[in-house]
Amino acid sequence: MDECNHIQNYFWADTRSRVAYQYFGDVVTFDSTYLTNCYGMPFVPFTGINHHFYSIMFGCALLVNETAEPYIWLLKTLLKAMGGCAPLTIITDDDKSMAKAISEVLPKTPITCICGIFCKSF
Repeated sequence: MDECNHIQNYFWADTRSRVAYQYFGDVVTFDSTYLTNCYGMPFVPFTGINHHFYSIMFGCALLVNETAEPYIWLLKTLLKAMGGCAPLTIITDDDKSMAKAISEVLPKTPITCICGIFCKSF
């Protein structure tokens, strides 16, 4: 909450998402869409792939901005929600704020840039 009692950051993960994370949370995508909702807040879904190769959502968030501080809060909140279990790798874009947050909160988790994956595919 800010000084005016407005919500700054919001994270959501239901029970099914938490259970799915325990099974399939070894590789997690971490990306944000910016200014696409009516509040102008970045939307950040955490997704993965299940054993049927379907995309699954582990949780999502609305953040006040795309600086490192909200991402640090988000990753700490994700870890708490998922019982302290860090992913084995994170796939993200080439966002410097995300990379800073990941290296601070999840220092042993390697970051794979999605740009490199797509460039190698085509």
